[in-house]
Amino acid sequence: MAIAEPTATKMTVEEFLLIADEEGTHRELIDGELREYDVTTRNPRHSVAIACTTFVLRKWLKSQSQKIGVIACGDARCQLNPELETVVGIDVAYFAGEEAIRQFHEEPYFSGPPTLAVEVLSSSDVHEDVIEKSQKYLAVETKMLWIVDPDLQTVMILKPNAEPVLFNKTQRLTALDELPGFDVAVSELFEP
Repeated sequence: MAIAEPTATKMTVEEFLLIADEEGTHRELIDGELREYDVTTRNPRHSVAIACTTFVLRKWLKSQSQKIGVIACGDARCQLNPELETVVGIDVAYFAGEEAIRQFHEEPYFSGPPTLAVEVLSSSDVHEDVIEKSQKYLAVETKMLWIVDPDLQTVMILKPNAEPVLFNKTQRLTALDELPGFDVAVSELFEP
């Protein structure tokens, strides 16, 4: 996430999807309001955290006895709820089920909340934007949100109607109902 430019542009998801990609600009649609962000290069810790998180989730997904979903990264485009005019880019996400697999093959974006959304903090993030996006994920029943801090080497897990839980680099992420059999040392999310 980066600093949002003030804008009053209101639009639908369909109008949003017609906007041509522009070099150096990242766009999201939040409650029908276009938000534009300057794209900045990421520091090595941020980039490694995204790569490592994607790798461990992909390794977990491949270990399952059958194809149960899709791992996506790199600002994966997602309309969090088909009834809302909100399209976000997710750093890393796990979308469970046959519908997610179908969307991967046939649609220009994922529709519906991910089972897991991962947002990796960067120095350009604005606290209010992180909180707002977190609230959007939980409001549409994303089952689990990880806020990954590469500088502090922590993972905060948020779930609907539950207190946040913070894990540090000496702990393990395991026994997560949403990711059966997943078990990884938090430190592995930050090791190049």
